[in-house]
Amino acid sequence: MPAKNLVRTAFTVVLVAATALATAAPANNGAGHGNANGNGNSNGNGNANGNGNSNGNGNANGNGNSAGNGNGNANGNGNSAGSGGSGGSGTPTIATCSASDISITGASCLGFYSGNLNGNAPSLAAVNTALGTWHLNLTEAVDAGHMISSLTGNTINFSQQLYGDTIIGVHYGNVNGSNNVTAFYRFDAGTTGIDAFTTSFASLSNATLYRTGVATTVPEPETYAMLLAGLGLVGMVARRRRK
Repeated sequence: MPAKNLVRTAFTVVLVAATALATAAPANNGAGHGNANGNGNSNGNGNANGNGNSNGNGNANGNGNSAGNGNGNANGNGNSAGSGGSGGSGTPTIATCSASDISITGASCLGFYSGNLNGNAPSLAAVNTALGTWHLNLTEAVDAGHMISSLTGNTINFSQQLYGDTIIGVHYGNVNGSNNVTAFYRFDAGTTGIDAFTTSFASLSNATLYRTGVATTVPEPETYAMLLAGLGLVGMVARRRRK
């Protein structure tokens, strides 16, 4: 057999073998399930009798199920490497917040999250997971001076003026039937600053200030006049020296 035909035959054999291996071996997909459909074996069932169980499918946040992640056995999950995908970690939201929750135009929000995520040491990891969306990462617990507690009514008033890019967290006792929840809000407090604002829910518990800017001092007209006069004197002295 000519050498060219031998090479062609070898290539065909390798291609057929690779195709067979790829068909036989299930692979994890981008959502972190056990295989392409997140079930125990290639026909999508958990065990030999072809029946998965009620928790054998991935849910909305990318986890296998509540009993464990991706096990290729009778509980109908994927394989042992099939953990949750990009949405499968961190504190899950239990309700959806709205920018109109607070009385500041142009705000955005994250949440609602279960629990009192006020930035103290026990909640630090969960807060970082949530605020990672806004590229904010806390290296230590929030100082008590940036927290206000025992709130009542629906008004939030921090002990300082808020400026520019501002991020806060608000813990509510109850929001539309969901108890003990936290939402995070981001807004532009502007250059004149914001002192207080209100929320749509009269169930405030506490609030935390995670980020805000500083006041920008605008020079008075007299300052500009003094600057111009000084520049004029400098120019006059320079001209005399040249003469």
